[in-house]
Amino acid sequence: MWFATVGAYRRMMNAQPVVVLAENDYRYGAGPLRLRVERIDRTEEFHLDGEAWVTVHGTRLRADGTELGPIRVLVRAARLRR
Repeated sequence: MWFATVGAYRRMMNAQPVVVLAENDYRYGAGPLRLRVERIDRTEEFHLDGEAWVTVHGTRLRADGTELGPIRVLVRAARLRR
């Protein structure tokens, strides 16, 4: 099988979901966040502004799929259920 880029191959080989979160769907940061989800910690659910938020562990990604490094972030729980 032939792949156009190494990034495309890596994305195909990774079974973990990639989500792009809008700035208002995670705390605390600026701009959209592209994240490969590795673990969702629902045991530490927080309630902010009347909504549930959970801690997500994963890898931050550039738009082309290049890894930027590990990240732990609070994410609006409803956003992960979409």
